[in-house]
Amino acid sequence: MKVVFLDIDGVLVTEHYLLQLEQNRHSWRDKQGHAHFCPRCLANFEQLIKQTEAKVVLSSTWRFFLADTVGVPEFFKSREVKFKIYDVTPTLLFSSKKMSEQPTRGEEIQSWLNVHPKVTHYCILDDDPRILPEQKPYWVRTSFRYGFTKSKLDKALYILAI
Repeated sequence: MKVVFLDIDGVLVTEHYLLQLEQNRHSWRDKQGHAHFCPRCLANFEQLIKQTEAKVVLSSTWRFFLADTVGVPEFFKSREVKFKIYDVTPTLLFSSKKMSEQPTRGEEIQSWLNVHPKVTHYCILDDDPRILPEQKPYWVRTSFRYGFTKSKLDKALYILAI
């Protein structure tokens, strides 16, 4: 099974697109108060999923305020995207009040992988660098400015084809 771990901000939500909306006097938030997805980044992501038939696992902090795995699919369905959310990464318990000692995105992803042994290939789409060293070959680092660009799509396709 192929899996794509999806962050939202910096992958599908970009500063560049939100500023464009603002400059054209459009709201950068939808009726529920969530930021709009960049159409170009969304098209690139949908192409990745279509070409690889990968399952989408939401690793974004958006999973917290979208409630649970029932709320998450409904949110994406309301956005009329061409993919489904297969699952979300677990929320690991905080063991300390220090921010530097909180679980990282990479640890959450590893926790999910540990209980899904049928994963043969995976790719992490994220602008957050807090991933584990052994995950770096599978990481496509995006930027909040431009998100999931064509060059990032090409890298993700390569990673999932290995």
